[in-house]
Amino acid sequence: MYFDFGGRLGGHDTIGAPAPSREWYLAEGYTGGSFDEYILLQNPNDEDVTCEVTYMKTDGTTVIEDYPVGAHSRRSIHVDEIPELSSAEVSAKIASEEPIVAERAMYFEHKGRVGGHCTIGATETAREWYLAEGYTGGEFDEYVLIQNPGDEKGMASVTYMTGYGETSGEFYEIEPHSRFSLHIDDVEGLSSSEVSTKIETTMPVVVERAMYFNVDGRSGGHATIGVTSSSNDWFLAEGYTGGGFDEYILIQNPTGEGGQVGIRFLLPDGRNLDQYYQLEPYARYTVHVDSIPELANTEVSATVSSSLFPVICERAMYFSISRD
Repeated sequence: MYFDFGGRLGGHDTIGAPAPSREWYLAEGYTGGSFDEYILLQNPNDEDVTCEVTYMKTDGTTVIEDYPVGAHSRRSIHVDEIPELSSAEVSAKIASEEPIVAERAMYFEHKGRVGGHCTIGATETAREWYLAEGYTGGEFDEYVLIQNPGDEKGMASVTYMTGYGETSGEFYEIEPHSRFSLHIDDVEGLSSSEVSTKIETTMPVVVERAMYFNVDGRSGGHATIGVTSSSNDWFLAEGYTGGGFDEYILIQNPTGEGGQVGIRFLLPDGRNLDQYYQLEPYARYTVHVDSIPELANTEVSATVSSSLFPVICERAMYFSISRD
């Protein structure tokens, strides 16, 4: 989606959900400053449902609200309008009597960076999460958000993997029923770094990453849920290299093995282009799709395959587009 919303010009995207669920988790959320947060609920059922949303703040306090959602309809919740959540960092758990779908969209002006981001929720908690994308250089701010919806506090071990295969780690205590924010730019040794992240916890959690940026005059932000396991194959339906668009594919190798990873680019006319990249152990690798001559100025999808070891993959895009 591309938008001009309250003077905030930008765009956002997310993967879809393969199935509805009775539970959804959204680790990120903020209502302070010039941020507007929306939770979007889709009810694909033949009957009305009631959704219970538990909002979890950084201090472990919670706010619970119920929302009816009509059959075959979508409901929007403007989180900023809840009095107890004014100017709050907040995670959310959505519980429904019947399976539904939940996303979160945010529109903002943050340190002069104007835009929005959006992601589908997570349907399960886990003790292990991965984030392939991450950058702290220039006018980029990266945040990792950890939601602990359980009744017990625990520890999170965060391991950072750079483009050179270097790793470092930190430990954090996470309170129950809370949201924890980690500003990666403030982590010692990670200033001006391309970085992937692995999060391991003693209790089941949900993890997201949000980034705010100003790159080549294009300001905005993007966010996504993490993934809970690596895989030998990844698929990226979206991609564009024309006009004011720059597309990047980010690959995280969380294993102790190095080797070759292949990307097959799928073009609109049915042609394919295969490219191969050498990944170091415990490293993050960046592919700038626009720099491949055969892929200049085109719509493109991609399949990432790694037969030697499982990896994690994301796609990031930066753009300028007129809304006139």
